[in-house]
Amino acid sequence: MASAAPPPVLQPSGKWVVEYADNMCVLQRDYGTPENRVTLSFRPAPMTDWTSIFVFEAASQLPAERVPVNIGFSPGGAEVKGRLSSFNLSGASRRYNATGLSRADLDKATAAGVLSLDAGDNLRVAFSLPDFRKAVTVLDDCVADLLDQWGFSQAQQAAMAELPKPKYGINMNFPGTAARKEQTGANSARIRLDSRGKPSDCRIVEASQSKSLDWAICWGLLHTAFTPAKDKNGKPMESMFFTRTQWIIPKGCRAAGSGNYAC
Repeated sequence: MASAAPPPVLQPSGKWVVEYADNMCVLQRDYGTPENRVTLSFRPAPMTDWTSIFVFEAASQLPAERVPVNIGFSPGGAEVKGRLSSFNLSGASRRYNATGLSRADLDKATAAGVLSLDAGDNLRVAFSLPDFRKAVTVLDDCVADLLDQWGFSQAQQAAMAELPKPKYGINMNFPGTAARKEQTGANSARIRLDSRGKPSDCRIVEASQSKSLDWAICWGLLHTAFTPAKDKNGKPMESMFFTRTQWIIPKGCRAAGSGNYAC
C-alpha cells in the first residue's frame, strides 16, 4: 500500500511573536490565509525538558480524541512518535491540537527549518520555520524571567545542573465528577520541591473550565514522588516543577465510577 503524499509545507503569513505573561511563555506564528488561518504555537514547560506544540485550526466535526502522531523535521527524514490531543474549543470556532517534543528533538526542528505533524484524519500539516533559532532564544529568555517571577531566582537557575524528575510518572486520574459531566479541557500547575523532592504549594497556572479538573492536576502533583534537582556539585537542591495536562475522555468510552471508564 502506497504511503500518503506529504502535505504541502505551509509558509508563514505573520511574524514570530513571543508572549510574555504572568503564567506562561508562548512563541507563535500564523500560517495560511485569513480565511483558512492556522496558528503554530510553542509553550515550554518550565523546569522540564518538554515543549508543548499546539496547532489551532478551524473547528471540525471530529470528536475529541487522543491519537498517535508522527512528528518529522524534513521530507523523508527521521520521525518522532508521540500522541496528539485534539478537540474543538468550547464556545469557539477553532480546533485545538496538542503534542510536544523534548528539547533535543525541538533542536532538530530548528536545524531542519521544517516541522510536520501527521495524525491521519485528525491533523496532517507541515510548517516552514524561518528564523526559528532566534525566536527560540527569545523564548528561553522569557522562561528564565518567568521562573524568576515564580520565586526560582536566576542564581538558582544558573546553579542547577540536573532537573527534578517524577520517579514513577505523574498519576493524573480523571475525576469522577468531570467524567460524569463529560468535561474536557487543558490546564497546568506548578509546585515547589524541597531538597528531598517533596512537593508542596501547588498553584494553578492555566485553569480549565472545570474546578474538578483543576483540583485533579494539583492532587496528582502533590501525590507524586520526585527525584530532586541537583546543583553543579551534585548536591540536591530546592526547585520547582511544572506540568500541563489535556483531559480527554477516550473515544467510545463512558464514565463508570470515580475516574474510570467502560470502553
